[in-house]
Amino acid sequence: VGAASTGPGRVAQVVQTFPSPAQYSMGLAWDGTFLWVCGGVSDGVIYRLDPRDGSILGNYDIPVHKLRGLTMGGGYLWTSSWDTEEIYKLTVAPVLIVDSFPAPFPGKPHGLTWDNGSLWIGEEGKDDEAGRIHRVDPATGVIERTISPPGGCCNNPRGIAWDGKALWVGYQATSGRIFRIDPATGVRFESFEAPSGHYQQG
Repeated sequence: VGAASTGPGRVAQVVQTFPSPAQYSMGLAWDGTFLWVCGGVSDGVIYRLDPRDGSILGNYDIPVHKLRGLTMGGGYLWTSSWDTEEIYKLTVAPVLIVDSFPAPFPGKPHGLTWDNGSLWIGEEGKDDEAGRIHRVDPATGVIERTISPPGGCCNNPRGIAWDGKALWVGYQATSGRIFRIDPATGVRFESFEAPSGHYQQG
């Protein structure tokens, strides 16, 4: 299925699809070999998947529920929880929580991505805080930079990725679009229709 983009001459193309093992997938991470996915309803299970067909290679239960966001960085997995409003650092062999820090903003933490030693964390908030994305030092929990959503359009950044130059952000309530945005200003470079409609999460 092709999806038109707002950028000239660019089209997003779905190249592979398989079912998620989680009841409601809220985070997706890539470690260079495997895909990792976490569910976001009541359990605290993180799955390791074969990217060729989505088969489950491992499932790991951690003592934190309502997981939101997942990324790999610095040799660790990182996730967050709506229940505790904390960000967690996990080893992968075995999958264990080794550190955590409270979200350094008033809203709920959601999307996560790793950027050369820092974490970008989406904030699902209200009013003036709605839809902000923060670059955070994971060692101290201190915010290094904050950007607002593109054009003030969105209040729930539920999936974030970093490509080395730009952030890719899926906002749940934006007519089902994924945005490529400037990490310094939040300005929209381009956007694509999401193959999942309004509910892009990881």
